[in-house]
Amino acid sequence: ERLHFRRVNRFVSTFEVTIRIVGGLLSAYDLSHIEILKTKALELGEILLEVYQKNNGLPPVKFNPATGEISNYNPESQNKLLQLADAGVFLELYHLTTISDDDRYSKAADYIRQLMYEGSPFYMTPQNWDLAKTQFFGNDFSFGSGSDSFFEYLIKTAEYTRGKSLDYEYHYFMAINEGLTTLLREHIGFEEYFLFSIRKGCTYALQEELSCFLPGNLMLASRYLQTKGLSSISRWDPKEVAHQLQQIAAELTKTCLDTYDTTTGLGADIYLIETEELSARSPEYLLRPELIESLFY
Repeated sequence: ERLHFRRVNRFVSTFEVTIRIVGGLLSAYDLSHIEILKTKALELGEILLEVYQKNNGLPPVKFNPATGEISNYNPESQNKLLQLADAGVFLELYHLTTISDDDRYSKAADYIRQLMYEGSPFYMTPQNWDLAKTQFFGNDFSFGSGSDSFFEYLIKTAEYTRGKSLDYEYHYFMAINEGLTTLLREHIGFEEYFLFSIRKGCTYALQEELSCFLPGNLMLASRYLQTKGLSSISRWDPKEVAHQLQQIAAELTKTCLDTYDTTTGLGADIYLIETEELSARSPEYLLRPELIESLFY
């Protein structure tokens, strides 16, 4: 009851506020049914809708809850780019609609997804959206940093709506098909599969811990296909696709798990895939949950 979001007079990350605070309040409410948690989630949801409207319907990079000001300056890229992952907030918005019967939230999610879909020349959506020019910028493609949550939430939103949101279903499976065809590589020396990245149009042999969400995500997609079918892509056999996704998920889980075969039992954040070995490009361990989630699935 003492939590007043509009008293926070500083800029905060829109994405982090959404997945951690809104998501946390919604999860706590689902588990406890304590009404104040629902109230606070909706209070913050209302603020998010307000700042979306100031940013042409998209989540700004940062916002000030007290003043309502937005900032799209990204300190990492030093420009006004919205990373694709930061647009992947569909699930929280849909659940706000569920608990409030207010479809403004789900409509906001649908608008974000549609804009990313229609603005991209590929199903595997590029990583950076230029907020000044309202179009995608550059040739960066990845299942890792900067992109991960967007693809993760597509299938989770399709699952959340019990297969009724066919736009999310179609977008996910077409993106996964294109992404795996482009980025999934078998390394003969390791006898393992890795997820590469494309940066500025060039392919990089990097294995990110953040991309280790994908095996579990593919298992969720496989279960989705087995229980709900694939209404949006009639030419595909759901059972065959489900089996293929399970096989890929198993291989990628093995790859991710092997990166934790270290002295400490912890994996580095980013590995460089060389001819005969993996070398830690970013050796720190940042308490990532991605591998744990994939092992759960």
